[in-house]
Amino acid sequence: GENANEKINFTVITTIPSYSNIYGDDLTFSITDSLNSGLRYASAAPVVKVNGEAVDDANYTSDFDATKKTFTIAFGKDYLRGLAGETDAKRSVEITYGAYATEAATVANPGENTVILYYSDTPGTIKNLTDSEKVYTFAITGNTIT
Repeated sequence: GENANEKINFTVITTIPSYSNIYGDDLTFSITDSLNSGLRYASAAPVVKVNGEAVDDANYTSDFDATKKTFTIAFGKDYLRGLAGETDAKRSVEITYGAYATEAATVANPGENTVILYYSDTPGTIKNLTDSEKVYTFAITGNTIT
């Protein structure tokens, strides 16, 4: 079930670089999130904030679907270039969303959430950074913990 006590809240925090107009049509800044079989997404769509405020839907795309095991948030090129020269705080990104552990998550095979950031490093060059977090579940039956 979707018991609020069992919900795991994830937060992805990063900072959009200051992209000038020399970054052309290949300008990229996107975040892809993937779950293994030990986790499933909650039904609520991810909340995307920059500088602590919700980003207008017109400024990014999201292919979130709670039934899929992955989603990507991709910021629009004009939006990214519009943040050029702003302070780090004004370019700070926070994406929050929920997930639930599934019966497939065990001590031996934890639920795992993997996040990959794809970003333009120089005009024409896209790099990526990956991070992951494991979620362990425990069941207590009688005097046995599994």
